[in-house]
Amino acid sequence: MKNVLSLHLLSFILILSCTNPREAKTGSETNPSDSAYVKIKGEVNVFDGTVVKIMNEDFEKVYIIDTVVNKQFQFELSVPGNGFYFIAFTGTEKFGNATGWSHGNRIYLEDGHSYMFKASSANNILSNVVNVISSSKIQQSFSKFEEPYWKKLSDLNTQLEQNEALAAKLFEQNRKKEYEEVRVQVLKDENYLQQLFPLEYIREFATNNPSTFISAYKLLGAYDLKENYNAYLNIYNGLNNDVKQHKYGLMFKEKLDALSKIADGKPFPPVAGKSLSGEKYAYSFKDKRLVFVDFWASWCIPCREVNPELVDLYKRYHPKGFDVISISLDTNIKLWNAAVVKDNLIWPNHFSDLKKFGESYNSITYDVSSIPQNYILDHNGRILARNVEIDSLKIMLDRITE
Repeated sequence: MKNVLSLHLLSFILILSCTNPREAKTGSETNPSDSAYVKIKGEVNVFDGTVVKIMNEDFEKVYIIDTVVNKQFQFELSVPGNGFYFIAFTGTEKFGNATGWSHGNRIYLEDGHSYMFKASSANNILSNVVNVISSSKIQQSFSKFEEPYWKKLSDLNTQLEQNEALAAKLFEQNRKKEYEEVRVQVLKDENYLQQLFPLEYIREFATNNPSTFISAYKLLGAYDLKENYNAYLNIYNGLNNDVKQHKYGLMFKEKLDALSKIADGKPFPPVAGKSLSGEKYAYSFKDKRLVFVDFWASWCIPCREVNPELVDLYKRYHPKGFDVISISLDTNIKLWNAAVVKDNLIWPNHFSDLKKFGESYNSITYDVSSIPQNYILDHNGRILARNVEIDSLKIMLDRITE
């Protein structure tokens, strides 16, 4: 599991950059028309000759480039405005079979301020376990989030690797009972590292630091807003008014407002598009007890792998009030129709606006950024749950049809 941490770091960075990629770009926070002049020094325990660059958040533009000499580097430069940038490194140290490495550490650059970047090794740079000392209060707030977060994440990863090594040893020694106990702990540790800890940390930081827009910036990266909508709404309500009016605060409120329309207990909004026979969406919940709304597409292999089980459930429970609405994200009606026929999706409720992700009204309205996804509706068409596994759906159906 030596790759767990690096994979997690990558996924976490991607989450932050994909929350609203065309709005959360590097740019001015307080000086919209002026550039930001900054001084940056670095003390890094890496090979001399390691390349250092200051880049925008998309890694598309380089503002300055130099190399490490005697474990140090130094920049004086102007960037387009106050905002988030990356100090990006490319080195030649070997890690396993890799003969080089490259990584960017996010930093907030503010006009007129100085920065000292410290890292004790290339591995720590790769793990974001670095120290940034700055006269910028915004960077200080950012460091207050970043430094404990990545340190804790690194510690959790070390613990996970130790337990995995122990599990491997027990397996080799054929100590099955002890192996199973440690293996269960490994799975728990892995889930906490990759899923629970990042979200817990964001929520705790934003709750305890309501006066910095860094809280709103980090909240944009939370990927469980739908599942914990009320908790995040309470956190937002606790933010200072200045933070709420900051661009990141406004962006976070926009996300909450959009999700409020599809929160548990809310009526399911009307579906856009037409049926395979060209009829506009129309649906009656009369005599329905539970409705499964399935977002899928003909090209989605995981979606189609579960279709046989869904068909079986429909045949068994439809007479008892269970129904299915399938919303396709296909753009080609022939491929959509062929998949419905081949998979024997016998329910009549098939709809699509024949538009792709990012353009489909259905994917935007129902916050569907990947498929398969689903909603569970009650007899009044109100949302009960989201993204329920087939096994859990069967349990729900057994309970309501007893």
